[in-house]
Amino acid sequence: MAMERALLPMVLGALLIASCANAPQRAATPPVYVIKDDDTTLYLAGTVHLLPDDIDWRSAALGRAISAADELVTELSAAELDKIPDIAPRYTKASGHTPAQDRFAPDLQDDFARLADAENIAVAELATIDDWAIALLLAQISARKAGLSSDNGMDNALSADFARAGKPRSGLERAADQFAAFDAIPRTEQRQMLNRVMRDVADGKANDRLRATVSAWAAGDMTALAAIIATDAALAPQTNRILLVDRNRQWSIWVAKRLERPGTLLVAVGAGHLAGPESLIDFLAERGIMATRLP
Repeated sequence: MAMERALLPMVLGALLIASCANAPQRAATPPVYVIKDDDTTLYLAGTVHLLPDDIDWRSAALGRAISAADELVTELSAAELDKIPDIAPRYTKASGHTPAQDRFAPDLQDDFARLADAENIAVAELATIDDWAIALLLAQISARKAGLSSDNGMDNALSADFARAGKPRSGLERAADQFAAFDAIPRTEQRQMLNRVMRDVADGKANDRLRATVSAWAAGDMTALAAIIATDAALAPQTNRILLVDRNRQWSIWVAKRLERPGTLLVAVGAGHLAGPESLIDFLAERGIMATRLP
């Protein structure tokens, strides 16, 4: 991720999928919407931040949006991504010193110890790190083992496309805002998140839920994606509110203001932000802004 690249602890699962580097390319049709007024066209695309080598997500609808757009807007701009190494320590530092192994349920402590040993994790240093940050660390390890990379993610590829074309790129929010959102997750839900991630890894089920999520995204099946999000939101309601709902509401304000200026742009955000109740699509509709799904 850059640490933000998971964006939802529940979507930690959504970022992973078993893969084979030599497999034939699998076609995906990510969700793409269009919003128009008299002088502004805004394409809205749902992305996945980490992917294997074998998924071709450049659908016809997305290709048309890329060609037409004069500007790319992602969750974080390239400049904000560059700030993450400097910003992260301020937000990931825990208020106390709790040994990492003590944060897991008794039946998971040995699993964590084995993983830490295999991955040469500096366990002692984790005593000063928040639970959510450790959860993301574990998810990143799983992603790497599954052959996933942000290099294959839509965000980076789209940014490279627009850079080569000499088109401007910007972001919806600051890296500091995203870290602050993670840091605002209640401690109880952070601990639950950490244990859920470790249990999925220990039980060998991490890829199961990820396959379902990425399959829904690849098929453009927003109903299936919404059902997955709803299940996770029920387990961590405050996390869902902070990382999805609140940000969707803020982004709807951004879109409304941007429509006041002419232009054609592509806005690429995590697909989970476009699915289910209280999605970005819903908040836009509340403002009288209709997003039409492209075939």
